[in-house]
Amino acid sequence: MDMINTSHASSMYIILQVSPANTDRNPQLSTRYMTQQDPDIIPMVRIRPFQHDAQPLFYIRQDDIEKLNIQLKRTNCCLSKTSHDKIRYVCHQENNDIRAYEYMLRTKAYIEIVNLNQPNCQGKVRHLLNTMTDSIKLLLENLYEHQLITAFQYQQMHIQRSLLRLDHLFFQLDLHQQEQQSLVMEPKTISTLSPLMPICRYLYRLLVPIYYNQVAHRMTIDNGADLIQRLENYQEKDYLQSTIYFITLHIKHPYTSITHAQLLHTLKCFLNDFIREETVQGMNTMAILKLTEFLLQHQYFVYDNRIYQQVCGGGTGLYFMELLIDIYLFYWQQPLLRLDHQDQHEIFVRCFNDIFLTWNESKEKFHELLKTMNNNDSSIHYEVNVQTKEIHYLDVEIHHHSSLQTRVYHDWKYEPYVLPTLHGISSIRPSNTLRMALVRAV
Repeated sequence: MDMINTSHASSMYIILQVSPANTDRNPQLSTRYMTQQDPDIIPMVRIRPFQHDAQPLFYIRQDDIEKLNIQLKRTNCCLSKTSHDKIRYVCHQENNDIRAYEYMLRTKAYIEIVNLNQPNCQGKVRHLLNTMTDSIKLLLENLYEHQLITAFQYQQMHIQRSLLRLDHLFFQLDLHQQEQQSLVMEPKTISTLSPLMPICRYLYRLLVPIYYNQVAHRMTIDNGADLIQRLENYQEKDYLQSTIYFITLHIKHPYTSITHAQLLHTLKCFLNDFIREETVQGMNTMAILKLTEFLLQHQYFVYDNRIYQQVCGGGTGLYFMELLIDIYLFYWQQPLLRLDHQDQHEIFVRCFNDIFLTWNESKEKFHELLKTMNNNDSSIHYEVNVQTKEIHYLDVEIHHHSSLQTRVYHDWKYEPYVLPTLHGISSIRPSNTLRMALVRAV
């Protein structure tokens, strides 16, 4: 650790995680970059994880990432992103590709449209962008002519043809599920210049205040700290019994497991249940449904030099999709929410696809409830954890022995050497991340 120079603000270090298979096949990987005689040296410090069975870890300067990536490609290796923005994972390119395609086959959320490696495929991407642009223009004009949207809304959702790019898909390693035997990959899309982004952005701004501020504010949290106050109030009111169960549910693959028909149906229910008039800030609810349907049915992206269409769920780069999934889960979770209306005073909170609740009846009765929910909707898959003494939820550990105790959760495979991931926080400067981590600990 003495080799790491922290005196310069620009010298920001990240952790590089190397798979055991890579270390075996490439013994030079963990040594050659530390050899001072090598003209292409990349300063790298091997560190020992606190967790004895954790995989090898290395520190490397962020400025050296691209150089390392080039050298890894020479040995058919790749430097993959992970769910922690300061951790990269090294593996053989073939293994990475296999995991990605296995995910695509298993979820059946994508279909291949065009293989750009085939002859006479030049211009296919531009042709698709032009077709989408024309379709969006026609849709907006139709909605405006029928007075379903205002002139201002038409301008806000209008797109400039010259500034468009097709979405790109990549896969990253989900570190939150790495306790499983096999590595878990999750898809991510880059949609910054997507032709769908103006519609996505406007619909999100239109509906998100209604959902989060008016409908779901009581059961929605951004991080584990929001749960602590509820648990303390729960204990102060003598609801915390010795027989209590702490339960977490982690919903798997929410972006690829819910059909477009299901997302549209629950959005329609949401508009009928919580919008008293036919319009929201001048936009007719029929227009909201038509625009949403268009978004869902025109999700195209490039992956491995092929054009795909997402036919189930939504891409992570279009943040309106997260709201659609949130609304869907809001209706899916209703059987669990009804527990709070039976004078049982139970806690129920959800941070997107992570649920926490308290339960004071038998464990068997809870699993019967889940079975009933599964029979009604088999598209949602989840991991459930039921405990009486201690449990981990997001960035909080909850202990209940003689009294309630909470503490910050640490992933000891990485956290001694890297700042923890703060839930609900976008990318911010390292100094601010450190400050927020300290505040969280207090």
